Amino acid sequence: MSQRNVTAIVLAAGLSTRMKSKTPKVLHSLCGQPVLFYPIKALKDAGITQIIVVVHPLYKREVGRFFGLRPQNDTTITFVEQKKPLGTADAVKTALKKIPTHTKKVLILCGDAPLISSSTVKHLLQFHDHNKADISFVSAEFNSESELGRVVRSAEGKVERIVEFRDASVDQKNLTEVNSGFYCVEPALLKKISGVKNANHKKEFYFTDLVSLIQKACALKIKNCEEIIGINTRIDLENARKALQKKINQRHMLAGVTLIDAESILIDQQVHLDSDVTIYPGTYLKGTVSIGNSSIVESHCFISNSKLAQNCHIKQGSIIEESLLEEGACVGPLAHLRPGTHLKQKAKIGNFVELKKTVLGKNSKANHLAYLGDALIGNDVNIGCGVITCNYDGFAKHKTIIEDGAFVGSDCQLVAPVRIGKGSYVGSGSTVTKNVPAGSLAIARGKQVNLEGYAKKIRNKMGKKTEENIEPSKDCHGLQ
Repeated sequence: MSQRNVTAIVLAAGLSTRMKSKTPKVLHSLCGQPVLFYPIKALKDAGITQIIVVVHPLYKREVGRFFGLRPQNDTTITFVEQKKPLGTADAVKTALKKIPTHTKKVLILCGDAPLISSSTVKHLLQFHDHNKADISFVSAEFNSESELGRVVRSAEGKVERIVEFRDASVDQKNLTEVNSGFYCVEPALLKKISGVKNANHKKEFYFTDLVSLIQKACALKIKNCEEIIGINTRIDLENARKALQKKINQRHMLAGVTLIDAESILIDQQVHLDSDVTIYPGTYLKGTVSIGNSSIVESHCFISNSKLAQNCHIKQGSIIEESLLEEGACVGPLAHLRPGTHLKQKAKIGNFVELKKTVLGKNSKANHLAYLGDALIGNDVNIGCGVITCNYDGFAKHKTIIEDGAFVGSDCQLVAPVRIGKGSYVGSGSTVTKNVPAGSLAIARGKQVNLEGYAKKIRNKMGKKTEENIEPSKDCHGLQ
């Protein structure tokens, strides 16, 4: 449902001081997406179409490049700069001029809190309306060791103020209700931000101080404490990843995917898995991955930005990058499909086979120990063990074409550019430098010469025993 009269402000101007990183913390990767992606997604999923993102001037271009250039459907994302890090109240203040005049409510979220859900956003809006509050915010119960701001209530239970942990008294630090940093406020009351002072430990203007300046403040206490976790350190990032990964994996399992030892399987946010897909332990599905019905991915595989049709079988330890696999394709174990690989129906790649920018046709196979680069391979082709397409001459890449029904024997080198014709044979151990006509047999190897008795002469010359004088080992168990 669209919330046309709601504008959201996302505070994303924090530096990566405690992250000890040159990358802004809101752009650190979290399950395949930057941290900032998640609060924006929560807003969009809740129907919010007007979003203002407050960024640091150093990072405006970087953040804007990621979010501003992506299609946002009917969502408008506006970026404003907080010139100096003067606190959250100052950050909100920089966004006031960009709030549309038709706005009836303003939501404020933290850009470094990726676990916020769209349902909580919707609930906060409903809670705000139901209580006819001037400002509402999300709170949760944490242990007293948490360094989040404390919610201070009156004896009657009404919210009086929010105190930042550094400025809290000993008694206040013992309070367990903490502030999330998610707010809903009436637009007209945001003018009171000018009354916020910086009389605190950090000498910053805290948005939380607005609570004590407004007549009616209400706190929506939620049970899921994970939603309010913010990211300031690499430890926070990892804790958020674990929580988010658990949600992603549970979503897939509820949709009919079998994850064997789910805690060991990493699946990025944008991965799509059809029902009856089975994923074994230790596998990582990274980026934009799609896997069709009844496909199997065995243990310790890495698949990134690839599309697998139904009934594919990826065997243990295989790597697939930016590739397309049609129905029934089989890969591995220990195979490597590099970017630009396309396996057609029931094509088979075996152990220790590497492909790059190669199309392997229907029912074709390369069962073991081969490199096929910059190749166009037809249907029903057999590639023997140890075959190499020599695609690079030191200056440019060249193409190898192998037509339908061809048979390439073991240990062959196909020096590109070269074409192996339809139904032709290439004898094992050949180095092919010229095109092979359709239906032909190509043999390109040195002539074999046998010098009888020469091996004995070599051994005698080197002072070694001849074969006739070598006694069997006692460990041969009678097999001599």
